[in-house]
Amino acid sequence: FYFQTLSKKQFKRSTTKKSHSWWWDSHNCPKNSKWLAENLEKMDDRVKHMLKLIEEDADSFAKKGQMYYQKRPELIHLVEEFYRMYRALAERYDQASGELQKNQQSQGSLDQSSPTSSRRHKEEEESSSWTDPGSDSDSKSVDDHSSASDEDGDEALIRRMADLELELQETKQKLLLQQENVNGDNNNNTDLLQKITVYEGELREANEKIRMQEGEIANLKVEIQSCMSSGAEEKLKLAQNDADTLRNKLNAEKKEVSKLVERLAMVKTSLQDRDNEVRSLKTAVSDAEEKIFPEKAQIKGEMSKLVEERRQLGEQLRELESHIRLIMEEKAGIEEKLKGESEKISVMKDESNVLRDEIGKREEKIKEMEKHMKELHMEHVRLRRRSSELAEEVERTRVAASEAAEQKREAIRQLCMSLEYYKDGYDRLRNVVTGHKRGVVLAS
Repeated sequence: FYFQTLSKKQFKRSTTKKSHSWWWDSHNCPKNSKWLAENLEKMDDRVKHMLKLIEEDADSFAKKGQMYYQKRPELIHLVEEFYRMYRALAERYDQASGELQKNQQSQGSLDQSSPTSSRRHKEEEESSSWTDPGSDSDSKSVDDHSSASDEDGDEALIRRMADLELELQETKQKLLLQQENVNGDNNNNTDLLQKITVYEGELREANEKIRMQEGEIANLKVEIQSCMSSGAEEKLKLAQNDADTLRNKLNAEKKEVSKLVERLAMVKTSLQDRDNEVRSLKTAVSDAEEKIFPEKAQIKGEMSKLVEERRQLGEQLRELESHIRLIMEEKAGIEEKLKGESEKISVMKDESNVLRDEIGKREEKIKEMEKHMKELHMEHVRLRRRSSELAEEVERTRVAASEAAEQKREAIRQLCMSLEYYKDGYDRLRNVVTGHKRGVVLAS
């Protein structure tokens, strides 16, 4: 009855499996990696073969039991191949992650190939260590079952009980190892997620560097604009205008001085003429006194007028000389001021040349930083593209891992059911042996 119930459950599960086997045909084959495509193709073939083995049915319970013993080693072998393919995919992804981190030069290369390969070698040895005895014990149990049906006696029953106890222990070990493998797969998925988190952090750092470069370029542009629009050129223009004004004023003062000099020369000439005229008048007066006495008073009046005019002309001459001295002093001050302004203009010209050189250097630096920013942007785009590709590959790996885990859990359930079946058979055989011993005791 128990075997019949177990067979019905297996039949229902195989029917359910058959109804859900359509999704293996819905995946797209990757075109970027030939190695990945070949591995996925092999895995698809193994999965289809396993589904075919699981979905096969028999007419009678005896054939079902025989099919179970025949298919069980093959299913275990397929599970081993799935696990090896999954480990190969994980190592390939680890290598790709290491190459990506080397290209980024952010945290150095991740040297995880040797511990991963050693761990894979250890797990393969453990897998082979429990797989081979299991398959041998299955074939041995089948042979013992066929020999037990032919032989009679207590020795055959005792040997069968010992074989069943050994097979129970091996089945328990297999269950423990498969649970450890499932936990290891979950840990591998956690490592992949951590690597993706690291890549996202590196992408954020690259974005922050790009933003810092853009900010620095903007600051340099603002500084250049401020230098271009600062008051240096305006001060230079104002100084040049002041210098031009002072030059014009100096030229006007020079013209005025020349006019005053000409006027002074004219006054001196006029004064000399007046002196000559006075002397001639004195001579004429003396002659007139001698000749004409009545005209003496008139001549004296004219002489007094001429003396007054001479005095006035002398005062005008002194005023003109004082004004000339003031103009000369003002000219010296203007020339000194003009000299200082010329020195300021030369200093401003030097500063302007320095600013132009600095602006040229800043522009060269901006060009270099823009070039560097373009390179960073291209690197950023490449990293984002690579990150998306890795995310897709991780998703495909995660799906394959979940599918393999589901197959492992199914195999574990089947092993648990077979364990229950063996346990029930063991109890029945023990009861038979006990009853047989009691019959022998009673007969004796």
